[in-house]
Amino acid sequence: ASRFDHQSRVVAPALRQGVPVVSSRGFPSTLVYQGAKYPLSVLIALHCSMPQYPTHGVILDVLPETAVARLQKRDHKEVFENAEFLRYAASAYRDIARSERVQTLFGNNLHLVSSMPTKEATFEHVLNALDLK
Repeated sequence: ASRFDHQSRVVAPALRQGVPVVSSRGFPSTLVYQGAKYPLSVLIALHCSMPQYPTHGVILDVLPETAVARLQKRDHKEVFENAEFLRYAASAYRDIARSERVQTLFGNNLHLVSSMPTKEATFEHVLNALDLK
């Protein structure tokens, strides 16, 4: 419900005005975080009911051990930020990026990009993946 509300109030109006929208959470995250609870067909139907959804996507790929090391530098922790879940999530995100069914929803513009190098290198990889250079 909150994602639909956000899409209706923020994302869709911005896209109608020609404003690019970058979001850190989206359909791939829904598949990872809700995928154990709901069938893929239900999640896809929910995604397709959104007023507007992305035409491109980027999944930042990182080794779970690297993610844990990065997270330990932060002041606060989220419930899902543990090595076991991060191993599951990394595998799930990779599967999603390779899924023909999910790729079709993104017009085959869902990209898996390594975030292992520096922030600057990751940014360059994202720009290249989205053909924005």
